[in-house]
Amino acid sequence: MSCTNCARTIEKGVGELPGVVAAEVNFALEQLTVRYHPDQIELEEIRRRIRDLGFRAGRSDETETGEL
Repeated sequence: MSCTNCARTIEKGVGELPGVVAAEVNFALEQLTVRYHPDQIELEEIRRRIRDLGFRAGRSDETETGEL
């Protein structure tokens, strides 16, 4: 990710996937945080979208969260 436009491209491209609640890029860290419904979309689909947008998806730290 070399520019803020790249970050916006990723946020928009991933954010429009069905089941994705939010996609936020930290440009300085070159890190994407995605909140999604795992019963509606799989992580591999998100990775595929990132590759289709022309970027590389590195390792992920998955953290499951729930709502109260």
